Amino acid sequence: MKTPSASMRRATARRQLSMVFDTARLRAITPADRAAAVVQLALLLMEAAGAGTGERDDDER
Repeated sequence: MKTPSASMRRATARRQLSMVFDTARLRAITPADRAAAVVQLALLLMEAAGAGTGERDDDER
């Protein structure tokens, strides 16, 4: 397998999403708020991956 050229690696790097997760604003939230945000992000990622097929409760039997 041929390795990509330097210019190809730079082009790929430019297209990648850059997100800052350690900002002063995020450091100021409480551990409980941070945990709640992590749960919501996990649910969002699971839904985007197709795992979020809806809730099932006892009333749907």
